[in-house]
Amino acid sequence: MERIFSLKKKKRTRFSDAAVACCPYCGSAEFKKDGIDSGRQRFRCKGCHRTFTALTGTFLANTKKSEKAWQRYVLFLTNDLTIKASGEIGNVNRNTSYLWRRKIFSCLDSYEKTVRLSGTIWFDEMYFNVSKSAMITKENGNRLKGISRNKIAVEVGIDSSGKCCAEVLGKGKPTGKEILEAFRGHLEKRSTLVHDAFHGHSELVKAEGKKEIRSRTGDSDNRKLLQPINMLCSLISRVVYLHIGERRINLQHYINWACLRVRLNSMKPKKRKEFVLSLCRKTGSNYKRKRHRKRTSAH
Repeated sequence: MERIFSLKKKKRTRFSDAAVACCPYCGSAEFKKDGIDSGRQRFRCKGCHRTFTALTGTFLANTKKSEKAWQRYVLFLTNDLTIKASGEIGNVNRNTSYLWRRKIFSCLDSYEKTVRLSGTIWFDEMYFNVSKSAMITKENGNRLKGISRNKIAVEVGIDSSGKCCAEVLGKGKPTGKEILEAFRGHLEKRSTLVHDAFHGHSELVKAEGKKEIRSRTGDSDNRKLLQPINMLCSLISRVVYLHIGERRINLQHYINWACLRVRLNSMKPKKRKEFVLSLCRKTGSNYKRKRHRKRTSAH
């Protein structure tokens, strides 16, 4: 008996529709369903009459890959795979892997601006070398020693709940004004600031009117008291040096990623993937690669 096989096309897995609260174009809450677009529910705004889906205006807009592909990529990223490794293991083009990372990092940039630390807050500075091309040397060819213009300063903070933020400052030892600007808007009232008695911290404490706990290097309880901020600095160092091939212009992106990693470490893989994608989608940020126009020769 001849067997007949069904030649139905398999439906590609797409992102599940998220709750739509308003039109992403005009902000109107008055809209209606308007058919299906690429497997997702499409809506039409009654105000501006434009159509949109749950992903319009987010970093997932116009994505051609499945939800599983994105979740797999996020899992690779949370395990610190490089762009090349993520592309090879995840069966994604290297350029696509780079674009996805930039999309996620642009969302994290928006998210980190909203982070507010509360309770007990530890903060400190850490330093990274400038690129070799920007390295300053003495007349005899030797490099400058200590914390000099060859070092990029980063101000780092973490609170008792595990929330953290970090800001790339200038070169060399940061000033009190730079530290104040880095943490302005990130500290809740009635917080206690714990630091290593660096004189640049006094301006932040004075301006914010917070309680403070100073712990100098020679104090017996210094190591124990500053353990939370020291552990965060170690994590940030590992993440940055793992991706050492990246340009220093991307330093802030990787530091933001390291800060989020603190929250992700306690999550199981499934929850980790869902959390990152949900967080990025809520920011409404959508990185778009700049397209270079081809120069036309003048006749």
